[in-house]
Amino acid sequence: MEFKAEEKFHNALGYMCERYPGFQTKDLKHIMSILNTSMLDGLFERREYKRKLQYVGESNEHFTHGQIYESLTFNGATYEIIDDTMALNIIGRTHFDRIG
Repeated sequence: MEFKAEEKFHNALGYMCERYPGFQTKDLKHIMSILNTSMLDGLFERREYKRKLQYVGESNEHFTHGQIYESLTFNGATYEIIDDTMALNIIGRTHFDRIG
């Protein structure tokens, strides 16, 4: 995966949130900045990332359940996609399954 740092960040955040209720993203970023400021360099930067994705969320005015969309960019957490209204939309990765 091209987003290895973001994947590791999500794994660490999940672990910390499970162990310490109330732990937040900003807490992990603060810890990382103390340990090594370069750990945050480029983290969650939006990059070109053209992939076919199937929307698995509930249908709404922007996206249709089961419909295939193509991402334009990704930052490790959110995709940038042209939605059903032909508008540029930024939406979380949990709403899609990658199919290509």
